[in-house]
Amino acid sequence: MQIKQTVLRSVAGPIAAIAMLVAVIPCGIVMVRGQLMDAVVAYVPYAARWPYETHVALREHRPSLAECTPAELAALAVALQAVTRGYDRLFGRPFPYVMVLHQAPADGRGAGHLHVEFYPPLRTATKLKYLAGAEQGAGTFLMDVMPEDSARALREAIADGA
Repeated sequence: MQIKQTVLRSVAGPIAAIAMLVAVIPCGIVMVRGQLMDAVVAYVPYAARWPYETHVALREHRPSLAECTPAELAALAVALQAVTRGYDRLFGRPFPYVMVLHQAPADGRGAGHLHVEFYPPLRTATKLKYLAGAEQGAGTFLMDVMPEDSARALREAIADGA
């Protein structure tokens, strides 16, 4: 894994190593909060399916919450709270989202990398993202917001609350 991370870092920058762990390449860091970044990273994935989709992952490989250190759990909690509060500040209103926790199966027979994904349906303060036929039927998502722009807006909303 270290070899893959080193190669990816040299190609795509320092934040891309965590993307290797969750099989997507981030296009923009959402949260930069000092020491927290040593343990957790929050980013908008390169091919986001939702306008403000955000992924939060530990930098160290952990298959599940049960494998995390207390410090990692605390950092993850702070990051999740920062993202959700940033969502609410983004449009100045409560921001709905679906939060999905991905981790290895509890029976120990599978592998995984602990990470959290947020799927918020808002495109703007007053517009919802509705799935079109191509999105529901073929899994080909259409997006009218560039992931880099989403990451920038979320980063600013999170910084405003810090």
